[in-house]
Amino acid sequence: MSQPQAIQPARGRFGDSGVSASDGAIIAARPADGSRLHFLDTIRAAAMLLGIPFHAALIYAAGPGWFVSSDVSHIFYSYLGGLVSGVRMPLFFCVAGMLSAIVLAERDAAAWLRRRLFRLGLPLIAATLVIGPLVMLAKASIDPSPGVIDRWVSLVLQPGEDWIGHLWFLQVLLGCSVLAAALAHFGTRRAGETNSLGFLQFVTPTVGFFIAASFAVSLWRLGVNGLFYVGETRFGLGGWVHEMVRAEALLEYTPYFLLGLIIAGRPVRKSGLTPLAWALFAACGAIYAVVWNTPEVPARMLKYAVLGPFSVLGSVLILDLLRGIISERSDVTDYFVRASYNVYLFHYPIVVGLGVMFLRVDLPIHLEFLTIVAVTFLATLVIDAIIRRTALLELLFNGVLQEKRFSNN
Repeated sequence: MSQPQAIQPARGRFGDSGVSASDGAIIAARPADGSRLHFLDTIRAAAMLLGIPFHAALIYAAGPGWFVSSDVSHIFYSYLGGLVSGVRMPLFFCVAGMLSAIVLAERDAAAWLRRRLFRLGLPLIAATLVIGPLVMLAKASIDPSPGVIDRWVSLVLQPGEDWIGHLWFLQVLLGCSVLAAALAHFGTRRAGETNSLGFLQFVTPTVGFFIAASFAVSLWRLGVNGLFYVGETRFGLGGWVHEMVRAEALLEYTPYFLLGLIIAGRPVRKSGLTPLAWALFAACGAIYAVVWNTPEVPARMLKYAVLGPFSVLGSVLILDLLRGIISERSDVTDYFVRASYNVYLFHYPIVVGLGVMFLRVDLPIHLEFLTIVAVTFLATLVIDAIIRRTALLELLFNGVLQEKRFSNN
């Protein structure tokens, strides 16, 4: 086990702030030894691993059902799904932005982007071709009547959302990588310094800024949702292209990636507004957990009103909280950091398949949920072990030949 990470003030692209963790900063800069901020890798891994209980909870959540939906529901899983969905992927993309900014401060933007396009693009293609048909086979099995193969072939031959499923996150990462590289390439350059991220370097990341940004994100996500709703209902702009190319998700999650670019390597001073930030996060999270799966228009409006504070402040405050807790590396955390990407990549068809199986089995709802989570977790760890020991599989699904995977390095 290594020593706790020493934190140095931000320099280079991020400016010389002269503020460290001991000064009450929420997010501190890169370790003094130049190594990765492993607590960010750990948080990102945790966000991916939470995909298992989140998708399992959708099967048993009350309200409008997922495409795999149990006849027996429980309000607990609605609340669990809301709490996880509201902050999990925003936090993931915020961390992705932070890691991207740290690497772009030291590397050529064009070379970094070429590497990212390969490391994300190849797994997106391979996983789509392998995982999509598996999910569609499980979906075709929901109907217990004969003709599963015929229904499966029909789904496979039809382009649409079933091909993408949870893999939309790779599309968003690709889009955000292009944006980050463009900002780094066209950003101002000063003599003796490395890449700048343009106008983002002039943003002062205070608690007040993030409170204001959280409400701006609410308006942004409401506007994006409304824009695509009008496009689909009034102008017929939906269809399989929209389902397979997740432009809506890219627009919804890019703000969190930008927040990560702003935070990276620069401290965020704690202030008298910090308790207000925690209160807003808690209150908005509680409201979001109640209304997130409610289809009525007033509830959907309320959902977007509270989503910004819940997701933005949650990301920043959780980063601050866990930075102080996850202060040391261990073999256990390193293992799950390495495994988390493959676990997330392959958990979806397993959760869906087990959910379909339990539609025909009468067990206590909590036992079914725990069984799905446990079996999926163990099965995906086995899949990860196989991929890590097979050069071709690691190339196809991780975009690399060496063991170290899914980093921005």
